[in-house]
Amino acid sequence: MELLVERLARRGLELERWFELERSEPAEVRVVREDSLAARLPDYDDSQAPVLRPGGDWREPLNTTVWLRFRLCRPASWPVQDTALVAERFGTYPLEPAFRIGRELQRIQGMLYLDGKPYHGLDQFHRLIYLPEGPEYQLAASVWTGFASLEWQPNPVFRLVRIDPGANQLAHDLRILADALKRLDADDPARPALEEVAEAGLQEIDWTCPGGACFRHSLTRAHQKVERCLAALEPAPYEPTLVAAGHAHIDCAWLWPLAQTREKAGRTWTTALRLMERYPEYRFLASTPLQYEMVRQSFPESFEGIRQRVQEGRWETA
Repeated sequence: MELLVERLARRGLELERWFELERSEPAEVRVVREDSLAARLPDYDDSQAPVLRPGGDWREPLNTTVWLRFRLCRPASWPVQDTALVAERFGTYPLEPAFRIGRELQRIQGMLYLDGKPYHGLDQFHRLIYLPEGPEYQLAASVWTGFASLEWQPNPVFRLVRIDPGANQLAHDLRILADALKRLDADDPARPALEEVAEAGLQEIDWTCPGGACFRHSLTRAHQKVERCLAALEPAPYEPTLVAAGHAHIDCAWLWPLAQTREKAGRTWTTALRLMERYPEYRFLASTPLQYEMVRQSFPESFEGIRQRVQEGRWETA
């Protein structure tokens, strides 16, 4: 049993190497060192702003806000649903500490604007962002530099990537199965069925040509097999029915200034709206009336999106 869990975890990590089918050249990023909302607008003149050199050192002072502005264009041959923006090296150094709670551990994070409107949150956990049809994207990121002392932090790099959906989906399948099996007791009656699903998925992968066409086709088949097997499982009559909803607990004032609470609520809830667009079955729950008022004032487009999801019954206010 432990060996199967380890195999699932290792195979999931190996699959991360094959997430990307293609990648664009890095965007030319200009850094605007002023906290001005005008910098989000497509027609903002950044011609005099310095270029953020890929591979250079990130030297922005802590607890300040800067804007990173850049343009990208989706290649015509890339499917929209598989095209994503990746923010490389964004808030990833120093390496992740074992204990993440602490004022001095708040790293760089920000809001990504697309064509002048809030689109998605950015931090070390949200660095892969699926994009709409485009094909041209005018992007600007309002970046708060955080409180984390940086031994060394490279400049972030932004580029487009074409994602292999089979590799991406299967990696998530294996991670979820591994997590479930870790938490189930050895004699839990649900284990045998989940172990069979995991084995069936692993056996479907063709490792004879990693990265080749037959390998990538096998990842799609493996994901489809896991999906079919899970759908066919019958819940035990003694098991309760669980209803899951996404949630993000945001303290109004704890490890960051109150002004950042406004930004955190905006970027967190804007990210939830993007997830709801991509996954129609996704539900989200958010509390704290003060934060709703903050988002209404500072991110009216996102607030309107929340209003629509509430009307659909997909966003729960608590």
